[in-house]
Amino acid sequence: MKALEISIDGVFLGIFVPPAHDVVIDVVLRNGPQNSIFANFHDLDLPEVREGQRISFRMIESPVDADAEPQIIRPIKA
Repeated sequence: MKALEISIDGVFLGIFVPPAHDVVIDVVLRNGPQNSIFANFHDLDLPEVREGQRISFRMIESPVDADAEPQIIRPIKA
């Protein structure tokens, strides 16, 4: 199963694992203050993205099995 890894400027933010059944994935981007962008990827609120930053989405093999509900895997903060 495929999953979507999300990062900003090379900093890993999380992995979205879609549900086991077919589903359309929505990403909402909207303008914020001072030429920034706010993004909501399903239930994963991404931090503000400023002009010049690079937001990356990469398809990877899912590190977990698919479930009936979508899953968000976040990095462990030290």
